[in-house]
Amino acid sequence: MVIAFCGQSLCYSTEKLAMKVSETLRLAVGDKEADIYVGAYGIFDRLALGCCINYKKEHPGVRVFLVTPFSDVEYEKKHIKPICDGVDEVVYPPVQNVAPRYATAEAIKWAVDKADTVIAHIDRNFGVAYRSYQYAKALGRKIINLADKRIK
Repeated sequence: MVIAFCGQSLCYSTEKLAMKVSETLRLAVGDKEADIYVGAYGIFDRLALGCCINYKKEHPGVRVFLVTPFSDVEYEKKHIKPICDGVDEVVYPPVQNVAPRYATAEAIKWAVDKADTVIAHIDRNFGVAYRSYQYAKALGRKIINLADKRIK
């Protein structure tokens, strides 16, 4: 099983959402082996990353990959190193030929391409995460949207 996370950077009721993420992992993965791809772009991604790392502690068949399009030393030092404890690997999708403003979108698209299931938090019909959600729908991926407000 391969899971990708995709969510809009701002989210509220993070304690409630963390419980939803953990419960969704329990139901979707159980004790099976799984590769999980999570970004580090906003509140939802960081919340999901923490939940995945915690889930991995009790499920040895789970591997967690932190996905980032930026591999420069300063970015890594400031944004990646502080949150990568507990991940199996930091992954740099091949998006070097993309303008920096589109690199995050391409990295998420890369993760969705690998996934058979996308766990999302999408409550607005605009932005990078929404376009990634639409892309996952077009590919026929199973999508679990954890947002209270549903979108099409």
